[in-house]
Amino acid sequence: MELGLPALRGSITRDPARPDDPRLIDGFGRVATDLRISLTDRC
Repeated sequence: MELGLPALRGSITRDPARPDDPRLIDGFGRVATDLRISLTDRC
């Protein structure tokens, strides 16, 4: 059984709360370039 790739239905609407800049910027205007993700709650 092959499921394939998911497909979008309908048109994509722009979220006005989402900025046009895809970078992650903090409250001081700094661009986040090195992020770590914790897989446990003991980091």
